[in-house]
Amino acid sequence: MFKYSFGIKKATIFCIILTNPKNFATRTLAVHDTWAKECDNHKFITVIPKPYLKFANIKRQSIESEYPFNLLQPRGHYKENYKNLTSKVISAFLDIYKRYSNYDWYLKADDDTFIMMDNLRSFLKDKRSYQPGTFGFNLKTWQSGGAGYVFSHHSLQKFGSNYEKNSSFCVNTGTEDLDMIGCFRNLNINQSKTEDSLGRERFHLLSINDHWYGVPFKWVHDYALVPVKDGKMCCSDQSISFHYIDHKLMRRMHFRWRSYLEESKRNKNVDFHEYFIKPFVNFTSKDLNQNKFLINF
Repeated sequence: MFKYSFGIKKATIFCIILTNPKNFATRTLAVHDTWAKECDNHKFITVIPKPYLKFANIKRQSIESEYPFNLLQPRGHYKENYKNLTSKVISAFLDIYKRYSNYDWYLKADDDTFIMMDNLRSFLKDKRSYQPGTFGFNLKTWQSGGAGYVFSHHSLQKFGSNYEKNSSFCVNTGTEDLDMIGCFRNLNINQSKTEDSLGRERFHLLSINDHWYGVPFKWVHDYALVPVKDGKMCCSDQSISFHYIDHKLMRRMHFRWRSYLEESKRNKNVDFHEYFIKPFVNFTSKDLNQNKFLINF
């Protein structure tokens, strides 16, 4: 029987990461080598190519393989394209509900989402996984899928048990983040506040550069539940995620993040924005290829 970890021990987090075979050598590998290792368990959700099926474990039409990564091909998911995205996520959530229901929290992210797991754990420390709720970058009627969103054990149980009885509460338009938060909302599982005490975002639906200089897309300003800000007010010093992160940049960010954590143990006054955010402002592909830049970190 599942026992909630609140107030007893460190809460457990299962990471659900959307990818596809064309990204295995780049984005998938970068996530696998960096923040995915800090989840208590994780699965890359994808069609599994035929060469890897010999390593797979087939369970009632869904397929799992531990080679070359922790892969899960949900039942009924045979083709990667955008219009199938909602179906892919619904099927993945149902498979995880049936096989991996012994975790406190579930994080859904993309393979170009950078996650700071230490900050996510700190954020969830006083949250109760036995209550309904989702956390992410809040828009007026949904949460950004690219920024990543977190939902509780209770939320997954409620979603899975209700979907098996009658799936009509879950509308599939092909727009995954809008659809999935709509599914949760129809079960009275609602979006929760994620800004820090200064009103700065923890989850970010765009890159560091876009948030630092000011989000350039009008639709974000129109639909954001909390007005988006720029400069040091763009991003909490307890930030959890950034989106649209190149696989090479993913590795640099993870290296810099781990360095920041070590430095903050020695110096409690180290500034998150100066140490972690500003080195990636105006960051270019040329910077990624300069070993000197990495050494200077």
